[in-house]
Amino acid sequence: MQTTRAGGAWRRPLCSSLSSAMPPLSAIIFSISRCRFTAATTTTSSSSSSSSSNASSDPASTIYALASAAGIAAVSIFRLSGPRAREALTRVLHGGARRLPLSRQLVPRTLCHPRTGRAFDRALVVEFPAPHSFTGEDVVELHVHGGLAVVRAAYAALDSLEFVRLAEPGEFTRRALLNGKLDASQVEATADILHAESIDEVEAAVGNLGGALRARAQSWRQSVQMALALLETVVDFGDEHLESETEVVAVAEAAQHARTAAEDMEAELRLAVASDGDDQGFTRRDQPRLVLYGRPNVGKSSLFNVLLQREAAIVSDVAGTTRDVLQARASLSGARWEVLDTAGVRSVAEAAESALEREGMQRAARAVQHAEVRVLVHAGPLTDADLRELQAAVPTPPDIVVLNKADVTADVAVRAAVRQRLREWYPEVTLLELSCVTRQGVLELLQALQCLQSRTVRGDTARAAIERGRVRTERQRIQVASAAAELQQALAGLSRVELAAEHLRNALGHLTLLSGESTLRFRPDKTLEMVFSRFCIGK
Repeated sequence: MQTTRAGGAWRRPLCSSLSSAMPPLSAIIFSISRCRFTAATTTTSSSSSSSSSNASSDPASTIYALASAAGIAAVSIFRLSGPRAREALTRVLHGGARRLPLSRQLVPRTLCHPRTGRAFDRALVVEFPAPHSFTGEDVVELHVHGGLAVVRAAYAALDSLEFVRLAEPGEFTRRALLNGKLDASQVEATADILHAESIDEVEAAVGNLGGALRARAQSWRQSVQMALALLETVVDFGDEHLESETEVVAVAEAAQHARTAAEDMEAELRLAVASDGDDQGFTRRDQPRLVLYGRPNVGKSSLFNVLLQREAAIVSDVAGTTRDVLQARASLSGARWEVLDTAGVRSVAEAAESALEREGMQRAARAVQHAEVRVLVHAGPLTDADLRELQAAVPTPPDIVVLNKADVTADVAVRAAVRQRLREWYPEVTLLELSCVTRQGVLELLQALQCLQSRTVRGDTARAAIERGRVRTERQRIQVASAAAELQQALAGLSRVELAAEHLRNALGHLTLLSGESTLRFRPDKTLEMVFSRFCIGK
């Protein structure tokens, strides 16, 4: 990097300490600049705190809610949180048994209405003192019998206390965020777990709930902070204290730190795609695509409906009913899949007269090409010519072959010949006989899909995802994408060190918002407000 020096002379008071050796240079420069960034972050956090003291509705109040599911159950759990939670517990304890239990120990106590004194249950109670609780406040739980009358009586008893109020949806988790017990990514992971429909979705969220994404964001921030420290030292001390070689080394090392973080962020973003209508606005590519294809009128749409367990596709005896690719999510053997139903594939000559049919076949071929698991569905007689035409239209080979309509094919010899021909064409492929009417073979198909699922899910294994943390929501994606873009701008503009440093500061801001460790702790943004609204009252 070429820089004009005053009078053409170099001043070297610090040359002995700021040499070109990498570890000493990084350590010294980082220690110089770290205090400046910490002070700036503290100032930003303080201003955010003072300007948003009303972000949550009456955070100093004591709240309560039913934390378990509604309805008759063996046990129902009421949760209280706030500065007067312990006082509320003493008020509902019966007469002479108002001594509070030891912290974190479930003990049996008789509960009564504070005003009437009427006992309504013999329950277990437990106290979690602040700050070592889920919300960071004093928390009390009442584990009462789950009968409707007992639950109503517990509601009435708590409601009679003038200093407690019913919690809003997600308010317990909101308080955990405001008190620093959870960060923003953990709040979103909690919502993901509550709304998960498969064990895969649960596993994907568990890592973030444990703080894996926060740790990953901290790693990115450390790289960016190091790069920023190097550039700021060049700006602050370069003209008077740094040799040109030392300056070049500092800029090069800063570029390496920024590039490493940017590449890791961009790799993470490539694993994710925008969803279509998900409440979170975002989903990951950890749901493999399963495509059903084959000749017309072989029962693809019927099998599609069987897998989805609903009438998602129109089924008709008329060949060519399905003209486009139908797509829906389904939980199959505990795993989430994107299931695709496609138009029937005929020979090019047969489809020559219909542009609509040709387009449907082309879309089917593309769906097969890009799917992780391909299921060829067939019914009725089959010749080598039929298979050659199918292969010409859809060159990608299947993973599973389903011989459908087992309940209507009476000619055993014909069916045996078809099986033999399919095994000759696809010797390594799983071959199953199936009936969408009697459900014969459906369980075997699900078992085959379960075996294939482990090798088709894109990205890391579930264990690796738990350890590394994943970007799973639109809010998270925006922050990571924005940070990566700022880093790329910094890398492209290293000839202007001051401007590159400003881009690095912007990247740090986005990464701080990713985990919500500063401003979001005091003022949840609108997206997080939407997340809280998806929680139940007692969460």
